[in-house]
Amino acid sequence: MGTRSNVYVETEPGEYLGTYCHYDGYPSHMFPTLQAIDNDTLLSHILIAAPNGGFRGIQAGGPTEYLDDPSYPCVLDNPSQEDFGPDFVYIKCHDGSVKWRGTYDDEPFAWRTELAENL
Repeated sequence: MGTRSNVYVETEPGEYLGTYCHYDGYPSHMFPTLQAIDNDTLLSHILIAAPNGGFRGIQAGGPTEYLDDPSYPCVLDNPSQEDFGPDFVYIKCHDGSVKWRGTYDDEPFAWRTELAENL
C-alpha cells in the first residue's frame, strides 16, 4: 500500500507544476528527499512523470521510478486546491526551500517548513 502525495515545483514565484507520487509520501522520506534535489532536476522528473501517470517513487541521488501509464496523465498546477486522494502535498519552492501539508489534518491548508519529531 502506498502513501500517496502530490509533488510540485514552483517554476516562477506563484506558478507551479506538479504530479502524483504513489509510494513513500511520508514527510520523513519526502521532505529530506526534496531538500536534496535541486529545482531544475525535480522539474525535469515532473515533466517526464506527469504525462505518464506520475511517480511510482522518487529518491534523492537514487533512481526515480515512473508509473509509466500514459492513459492516466497527471499534470497538477495548483497546490492549494482541496485534495481528495493524496495524504500529503509538497512544494519545492522557487528559493529552494520545501514546504508541505497533510491533506487529512485538522488544518489541511497549514503549510509546514520542517519535520515534526513524531513523523
